[in-house]
Amino acid sequence: MSLITITPTDIPLGGNCAWEVSASEEEILLCVLSVDVDLHSQSVRVLLSNPLAGEWENIFEETRRLPDGEIDGSIPVVEMPVQIPSAPNQSIARIVSSAGAEFLHRSDGAALALQSESSSHFESDLLVHQSVTVDGIEFGLFGNGSLTLGRRSKDSPSEGWESLDLPTPTGVILQLALWNGKLVLSVDDPVLGFGLHTAQPDGAGSLEWKSILARGADRYAANAEVFCLLPSGPTLFVACGRSGAKHAWLNGGFEILQFNEDGTWDVLVGVPRVSSSGLKVPLSARGPGFDEFNPGTLCYFCRDGFRFYLATFEPVDGLKTWTSEDGLEWTVDASGELIGCEGVRRARVLGLGKRVAVILEIDHAVRGRSLHGWISAE
Repeated sequence: MSLITITPTDIPLGGNCAWEVSASEEEILLCVLSVDVDLHSQSVRVLLSNPLAGEWENIFEETRRLPDGEIDGSIPVVEMPVQIPSAPNQSIARIVSSAGAEFLHRSDGAALALQSESSSHFESDLLVHQSVTVDGIEFGLFGNGSLTLGRRSKDSPSEGWESLDLPTPTGVILQLALWNGKLVLSVDDPVLGFGLHTAQPDGAGSLEWKSILARGADRYAANAEVFCLLPSGPTLFVACGRSGAKHAWLNGGFEILQFNEDGTWDVLVGVPRVSSSGLKVPLSARGPGFDEFNPGTLCYFCRDGFRFYLATFEPVDGLKTWTSEDGLEWTVDASGELIGCEGVRRARVLGLGKRVAVILEIDHAVRGRSLHGWISAE
């Protein structure tokens, strides 16, 4: 068994509910925001877990009644930085509902409190969604609601973020990674397909972007998005495809690409094709979505210190968790099966040192909309 269940219990997820998670090497924070339209109330709950112990502790809970005019039934939103802030006076979450936007702050005494966004002046309130550090300079995707690429001094974060120019004036940026000492940025494009760009920061943190892949790896709109950038030693793995259609087969199935240190790239899982770099065939002998006749939806793709994990969902076969040590030979991990799962709404991957954890929001045949989590075993 390579997966250990760490599912938080007693977390009802109704129609007007949102959640997000953040992690350090030893802990996971889960923030849940619920809005009850009938009772005109809003509830915020924060749970802390030591995943190795498998226990969740309720560390903050606040429910308050809202004026009738502040409830409009809009879908609430929770945003959290990918890493739990370690310093005091930091925002650990931003919540948005029809009642407005608020930050959940940790004060000097480690206590949590909600503060209206309009009255907040902390630089830390610009939540960092992804970041990497090169020579003492932190590069990150930050912001509230929309993401901006920027840089700041790792030693003096209070000086704030400096926005940076993007490698292309169009497209949507969602992924940032550090690979072989270079920044890698993905730019999604629903028409031409995603593009990948790299830059080697100089001592002052200046960037000169270079395109290393375009046109969705010559699959165009079928690879409109990058779902995950996963550096592993000298190799960069990219999970890509297209989302949005009701049925996965209409999206054409996801792909897993491999970028090598010498600048070449290969298809591990995906469509055979003649590309601008020559003939590409899937090295794992698996078609898009792991089954080109009935491709599954990619739920997540990640790696701990030992192996890859990948999950697919398909209405007939349900949720399957696949593991691989090299990205070529994949097997189904029975410990990742989830009986009664009728759909996966979203997934969050968390790095915990040499381990990895995943929190899933699923539609369950018995429990309805609920959370399910696991952590990899050594």
